[in-house]
Amino acid sequence: MTKTGAVPADITTSTVVSIKHEYTSLSAAVTGAVDANHLNTTDLVTGNYQLNFPCYYDSAADTTAVTVSGYTTGVSNYIKIYTPTSTTTETNVSQRHQGKWDDGKYRLVANAANALYVNIPYSKIQGLQIQKTLITGGDGAIFFGAAGNNLELGNSIVKSTVGNNATLVNIASSGINKVYNNILYDASSGIGLRFNNSIGGILYANNNTIYNTTNGYWANYGTFVVKNSISQNNIDGFHVYSGNFTGSDYNISDLAADAPGANSKNSTTVAFADAANKDFHLSPSDTSAKNSGSDLSADSNFAFNTDIDGQTRPSSSSVIWDIGADEAATAIYYSVGQNTNSHETGSGTVTVDAIARTATFSVAQTATNMGVGDLITYTGGACYILSKTSTTVWGCQSATGGAPTAVTNADVTSIAHAYSSLSAAEAGAVDATHLNTTDLVAGNYQLNFPCYYDSGADTTAVTVSGYTTGASNFIKIYTPNNILTEVNQSQRHSGKWDDGKYKLVPATGTNALYINNDQDYTVIEGLQISVAGTLSTNAFGNSYADYVTLKNSILKRESSTTGHSGIAVRFGYNFKSFNNIIYNFDVAGLSIDQQGNYSNNVYYNNTMYGCGTGAYFGGTNMYKSLAGFGNNIAFGNVIDYNVVSAYLNDGKSSVNNISSDATANNLTNPVNSKINQTVSFVD
Repeated sequence: MTKTGAVPADITTSTVVSIKHEYTSLSAAVTGAVDANHLNTTDLVTGNYQLNFPCYYDSAADTTAVTVSGYTTGVSNYIKIYTPTSTTTETNVSQRHQGKWDDGKYRLVANAANALYVNIPYSKIQGLQIQKTLITGGDGAIFFGAAGNNLELGNSIVKSTVGNNATLVNIASSGINKVYNNILYDASSGIGLRFNNSIGGILYANNNTIYNTTNGYWANYGTFVVKNSISQNNIDGFHVYSGNFTGSDYNISDLAADAPGANSKNSTTVAFADAANKDFHLSPSDTSAKNSGSDLSADSNFAFNTDIDGQTRPSSSSVIWDIGADEAATAIYYSVGQNTNSHETGSGTVTVDAIARTATFSVAQTATNMGVGDLITYTGGACYILSKTSTTVWGCQSATGGAPTAVTNADVTSIAHAYSSLSAAEAGAVDATHLNTTDLVAGNYQLNFPCYYDSGADTTAVTVSGYTTGASNFIKIYTPNNILTEVNQSQRHSGKWDDGKYKLVPATGTNALYINNDQDYTVIEGLQISVAGTLSTNAFGNSYADYVTLKNSILKRESSTTGHSGIAVRFGYNFKSFNNIIYNFDVAGLSIDQQGNYSNNVYYNNTMYGCGTGAYFGGTNMYKSLAGFGNNIAFGNVIDYNVVSAYLNDGKSSVNNISSDATANNLTNPVNSKINQTVSFVD
């Protein structure tokens, strides 16, 4: 279309001169859109315009503070500032965070009194990341001024510098204002969300999460209706000055007598995915916020049905909304062994409670290889083990995470692993008797494959591919080790290869375990992986997949064939390798090749021994590709560190690495390297 929304003139085979963003900052866009080259008016009502400012990430933060003022707006003629997400209809790659601050997405970071100041009615802010770095002064990282009304802020992350005494979101506008699905944190001397309109108005604040402020929700003036919202690690979670929290309910605070509402929870701690690293998604193990909220999809004052990630919140009467900005993914467990034979202990009955989601056995189930993901089949139904309370009481759910079929004293047919190989599990989890989908995001699933030792090695090579995943909707392949909550006996090695624990030892194939280029968001934890037989390349391979983690694992080469590496990574963003032991590979322990510029990959606390090269850094596109390389040991390799290409991001160093030769000093920006060292291992 043209700059004013009209149909453009037809052209044929014209040469493209450029395709580029219209403005280099949001501030420039807001002030420039009214000039003669664009709308040529500030009056959106008279021109009957609805004005959009989609925001994109190119290479860094937008650092210019923004003031939105001077426009004439209306109910249908509003301004929308947002990050586009749909790769079908809007953009090639989503520009929005996935519920956790992401430097690789659009962000507004301003050292100003207000990072974003909106002082007109009818404006909507959607999916932004905003940080105020000015320590003192100003009204807020986001300030909705008194001249505004009927404003919305949704699906955004707002933070400040720790110690900042400012407000993160300050609402001084009248009318009906809506703030929902936001995560606000780190104004440790300030306020999270403040309603401050002295002439009236209402603020509906639903499904927000506020963490680490002095006052989380501050009712300064006006009616502040808070529902389904979380306050954690704030000195005062819900504070009344001259306003009120009338109509508020279904909130959570970790403080006593704090959260308003008859159905709210006080003195309650929420389990986040990783609060220490500012990931405020709900942990799948949380029992406080999950399934504890109110369904607002038909709320007469403010109806919506998604979360901060764009996930659809449940609409079934049997599934309850979660409290907070995130609707937690449903954790699914399908176990992997070397057979699917029953390992039931004794011959008893089971009572399955569909509400409590428990299976209580008349005979204690003590099989060493029994745990989460195992399939319990009984007269009248079947369910999958979700957790362990004791050897007689186990948590359980349906194949898709719903309530199991209830029975009382039913005969147990079998208790068995869901699959007899990891490869079969990866391929079969999507069929009609299990998830019946490859899209974990649309279903809001988090898929787990706990791996067990029965009688020998898992001998089939594995390729993880074809799933649609996300930050909360990841795949986890691991060995369960908690004997109180997961399994009767730990299935994980103790830091030394153990043939009595789960091990993946394919005899044929290319990679023992390969993460395909479409399979982002995959976690591998606690495995033993070996190259043997005619397997042609690597124990673990990852090409182009983003957000992949390999940790706490042992990788080795058993065969006499050549051309093998332990961990081989090519391209892919945000790959993490830590706490791994890698040995006897003829090519390299770590093959870090062609990572991609600014890929943000990290390698920490790995041990490489007896390899051709301990860690190899080479290929093209290595420029500034790693965010960290530290605390690694390379010992007894032909070459401990072979640095063909510099690899670290700006300002990063290779810290505290050891080599048995002099090559630790060849690492990019080495700090505290130790060279020509002898490391004493146990054996």
